This record gives sequence, structure tokens and C-alpha cells, in this order.
Amino acid sequence: MDGGPIVSGRVASAHQLGAAASALLGATARDLFGAYDVVWTTLSAVCGVGPGRPWPYGGRGESGG
Repeated sequence: MDGGPIVSGRVASAHQLGAAASALLGATARDLFGAYDVVWTTLSAVCGVGPGRPWPYGGRGESGG
């Protein structure tokens, strides 16, 4: 599979960056608002938008070569 390891690396990196950003912003929101309600609502909306985004690497089903 050509490009498989690159895609896997990008997915793993994006997952780690998202987790770090969520933890940082979650802690900040908890300090500001005193509860996690805003955090859960915001992250739920972000997770709902993600699958609707276009695939940026040459389209689905294309080999790119």
C-alpha cells in the first residue's frame, strides 16, 4: 500500500495534537467557568463537524499516483 504509513502517521499525529489541545482548553474552560459543561458541548460540536469535512489527500478511492 503506497502512502499507508504516511497517512497512519498523520492520523496518529492529529489525534495527539487534538488530545493535547482538548486537555489544555478543557482545563482553561474549567478554570474560567467552574464546570465542564462548555467543554463537552464544544467538543461534541467539533466531533460532529469532523466527518463532514472534505478529504484533503486526493479524494476518496483514488491512489494519488
